Amino acid sequence: MYLSRKMFGCSFLLVVAVMLSSPGPGLSQKRISRLINARSPIPTVTQIVERFIQAVGGRVAWSNIKTQHGVGTMRVLGSRGEGTFEVFVKTPNKSLAVFALGQGLFKKGFDGEKSWTQTPTESPKYDGPDVQAISRRDSDSLAYLHFHERFPKARVTGVEKIEESNAYTIDAIPVDEKLPIKLYFNVESGLLVRRDTIILDAAGKPKVTTQYYDDYREVGGFKFAYRIRTNQGNAIVVGTITEMKINQPMEDAIFNLPTYIPAITN
Repeated sequence: MYLSRKMFGCSFLLVVAVMLSSPGPGLSQKRISRLINARSPIPTVTQIVERFIQAVGGRVAWSNIKTQHGVGTMRVLGSRGEGTFEVFVKTPNKSLAVFALGQGLFKKGFDGEKSWTQTPTESPKYDGPDVQAISRRDSDSLAYLHFHERFPKARVTGVEKIEESNAYTIDAIPVDEKLPIKLYFNVESGLLVRRDTIILDAAGKPKVTTQYYDDYREVGGFKFAYRIRTNQGNAIVVGTITEMKINQPMEDAIFNLPTYIPAITN
């Protein structure tokens, strides 16, 4: 379940994500343009992130997205595992993902304060402290617009080849967390094309989840990644958005922990 949550969380919470005010007080759009166009072998964190924001539609377009509702399909490569998903996002930090895989229905929500999980075999319950921190970060739909506040120690680490293209890489440790996220932005387009996230398993050993973003499409003046491939261990899951709607009415109640009603048996 964790794999599925991470896969779609990022895509719509850019995103949808995916993922991410100004890089500093008083930084004008004219100043941003000069930063982006500056001739430098390796751009700064601010330049890379600002170029990404512009590539998906700009700060105004991003800020104008109040709700996101997407549906799609998911496929587990190398198996017959197929399913569907539905994701709801409400600015600034509420999210709900519903996954139907096989005969099971999974739900993952963040009510703005706490995250919760429901599985086919377990009633809805709030997540533990370690998952809460990750959910809080991934449910922040404006994180990139406040990048330096959310990732104060971010640094550019170089250029790497991602499939057939080069990407600038940024190591970013989220505020109040210890493990870094590695972000990859396409050198030519400026778009986010990959994200590596490190978590600790039950034994305290690090596990890396890698997400690839592509097939960006415009909806209401903003570009969303319509395909997200998630690699975690030997599992590879591909999620494809089939429909995306923005700024539709959305009640806060849908993000709350569901009231569990046990089945009545005779």
